[in-house]
Amino acid sequence: MVGLTRSTAIDTAAAGVTVNAVAPGWIDTASASDHERVMGAATPVGRSGTADEVAYVIAFLAGEGASTPAAAPRTPADEPVVASDPRPS
Repeated sequence: MVGLTRSTAIDTAAAGVTVNAVAPGWIDTASASDHERVMGAATPVGRSGTADEVAYVIAFLAGEGASTPAAAPRTPADEPVVASDPRPS
């Protein structure tokens, strides 16, 4: 998923197209199992995420405010990924 997102971002950046991917970790929903809740508690923030938190990130990325990678909301465990194009221009 990361490779596809990165390569598509590189290929479409010159046309002004931004490409993002949302890969949530453990999400606490009505259908989450006890095991999934335990695993969520073992994350650095000590809990599973919520559907509302994932929806917020998706809504942000779909909006005008997310035109640069530096503008994207991050969680404490995120590692920034910057795509660069090694091909000659």
